[in-house]
Amino acid sequence: MGKIITVANHKGGVGKTTTVFTLGLFLSKKYKVLLVDLDPTASLTTQLEFENSTDTEGVSEFIKNKENANLDQYIVSTKYENIDILKADEHLYMVESKLSASNKIKGCILKTKFSLIKDKYDFIIIDTSPAFGALLVNALISSNLVVIPVQNEFSVFHGLNLFLSTIEKAESLLEKDFDYKLLLTMYEKSIDENEEQRKIIQSSFSDLIFKTLIDYDPLIKKAGNHGESILGLTDKSKAAKQYEQLSLEIEKHKKKEYLTIN
Repeated sequence: MGKIITVANHKGGVGKTTTVFTLGLFLSKKYKVLLVDLDPTASLTTQLEFENSTDTEGVSEFIKNKENANLDQYIVSTKYENIDILKADEHLYMVESKLSASNKIKGCILKTKFSLIKDKYDFIIIDTSPAFGALLVNALISSNLVVIPVQNEFSVFHGLNLFLSTIEKAESLLEKDFDYKLLLTMYEKSIDENEEQRKIIQSSFSDLIFKTLIDYDPLIKKAGNHGESILGLTDKSKAAKQYEQLSLEIEKHKKKEYLTIN
């Protein structure tokens, strides 16, 4: 039974797409992985070199398929072994708008659809938009785990509390507890403010934070921008090694008992 992970934060530039892509690569060494691009900017889709692909429809048609028939037709293989993708497309903004207008959130379209395909994958990892809209709420409801990347700087602390407060309100409204953990990203120990901020975040959210933190590393960003695998960079890149450690934490989390997605 596949486990669904949503990577989310209301703030852009904190490493959401990098985390989805890189975590997917490391997990694919042992597991079958589906990456889902729910961000209309399509950064993940572009990284995987599908920006000019027209051979299949994307995640918008996957969502709009009312009969839930032949959902596999929207999923495409990537150049990486054990990794498939549901691509973002130009119609995703419209899907977001229609979902919001129709108030189809409690029923959760994505939860139903993922329940029909998740047994084909060990992990489904969802990249999301910073906007807290219907697509993100659908993704949260569908998830077994929410990973919240947090850039290690003072300016992000207030925004993080607001995002967590919004999640708590959604939990109350939807009568569902979201299992979420924070992931510190872009950490630079040599900067005193970074180290001070790390201590504040870890002391404030000790039970809700991954043991692994991710260092700032231009190699990771460059590899992601070019859709290149970082699996061979663990000897050269500290961040690559850290993402490998994060994948092991996720593996352990996978073994926990989850609520069945009906």
